[in-house]
Amino acid sequence: MKNLRVLILCGLVVGLGLTSCVKEAADQPASTTLDNGKAIVARITQFHEAVSGDLKTDRPLSVDSVVWYTEADINYYYCVPYEEYNYTTLDSFLLEAETDEYDMVEAEDYNRLYDAMIDSLGDFWHSIDEDPMYMVVVDVSVKSVNDGVATLKIVGAIGYGAGMYTPDDFGDEDYWTYGFGGGKCGPYSGSLGLDAAILIANKIRSQTGLQQYIAYEGICSTIPPIHPFDYPTNDPNNPDDNYCDFLLYYSMYYGGQLPQNYVQCDFCLDPDEMNFYYDGTDYVYNNENPDPSVLDNIFIYLEPKYTYGMPEYSNFHFGHFSYGKPYSTLLPSPILTF
Repeated sequence: MKNLRVLILCGLVVGLGLTSCVKEAADQPASTTLDNGKAIVARITQFHEAVSGDLKTDRPLSVDSVVWYTEADINYYYCVPYEEYNYTTLDSFLLEAETDEYDMVEAEDYNRLYDAMIDSLGDFWHSIDEDPMYMVVVDVSVKSVNDGVATLKIVGAIGYGAGMYTPDDFGDEDYWTYGFGGGKCGPYSGSLGLDAAILIANKIRSQTGLQQYIAYEGICSTIPPIHPFDYPTNDPNNPDDNYCDFLLYYSMYYGGQLPQNYVQCDFCLDPDEMNFYYDGTDYVYNNENPDPSVLDNIFIYLEPKYTYGMPEYSNFHFGHFSYGKPYSTLLPSPILTF
């Protein structure tokens, strides 16, 4: 396998953001949202049969076309974006393939590339022992094309855990820790493994109204992940306690004495705070969509992080949001298992 190399396979990396935007392929079918599903599906299924059957394809493709076809194929055959789930985990890896002077990839090499993608995603899938479990979205992007070598980045997102459809506002008993699966808080305890970030993201996913029988291509993700301070509320009447200062949750703890009039923000979110950050996150998710008239919201993940510094450290959520161009397939995709 001289022309293809698996560079990195990270085991169960939680919280790695999808990092590509819409791909433009040289020979991608021309279409607009939901108006050419049959043509898109035909192109995807032809590619799938060519690269996964006994008779491999022998047509060279541009690097952009390799990205479009592999991403569209994997999302059509393996991903189930409309199911609800409580937890999200992501994995990423890099692959290399040789290119010619025109940035074309020979069929032998992208056949191997496709097989390596499926094998690596399958290893990721089998490393998780949960039920139910769904491959939610797979993002393929060009990391670089230099000196006759194309490096592609593949990110797979798996959602698992029984869905919790919660159409109403968070209620009187919804006191939840900030993140890290900390469970209930305040006057309540228990429910370890769940937290505010999971419940907020799940509530937003539950109300996106994703249709079944949709093929996605051109997965687009926010670059870089969205930070709370990207969306300040700028409310002059707000106390300086970080609650409602940002649309995404953010909590700052100082190592020394608190500044004057500063009220330390708690890890425990009460129902009002839960609803505020739900509304805020939903707004950010929709606002970050690069083209709402064309792209569907298909993936949201709120990643809790510790950021250490002197003399303070902060705790907040990154928002990882991705969007895709949908095409109606009329028929369910053939869900395969890795």
